[in-house]
Amino acid sequence: MMMETVGPIKQPEARAGLESPRLRQTFVVGENGLHARPCALLIKTLQCFGSSVEVEAHGVKASARSILSLLALGVGPGAQVAVCVSGEDAAQAMAAVRRLFDTGFQEAYRPAVLRPRYANSAKTAVCAGGR
Repeated sequence: MMMETVGPIKQPEARAGLESPRLRQTFVVGENGLHARPCALLIKTLQCFGSSVEVEAHGVKASARSILSLLALGVGPGAQVAVCVSGEDAAQAMAAVRRLFDTGFQEAYRPAVLRPRYANSAKTAVCAGGR
């Protein structure tokens, strides 16, 4: 899945006190489209941003923070989608979204690193405020 700009893009108007919304149109390239793993990775990536993020496909908008909404879009391979990000950290959130599309959501297919269950429990207690 690569992110490509498609045709002229009309930027949405900024709301008072917020950074100008960012809009990017792209084609979803890949044999499976946006299925559960890429959608879950998108949601996980957006957790550290406060911006509102919407994905539009087939004339329907969905919150990029809801896996059910994203899956309901039925975005298959080759589908055109638009991603709209608005908020104080819109530029950073859009950069993160673009990176996911540009890399074909490859992070979603890497094997998870297994960690010992109680490894470094003293450090964990300190980070959680305990001693």
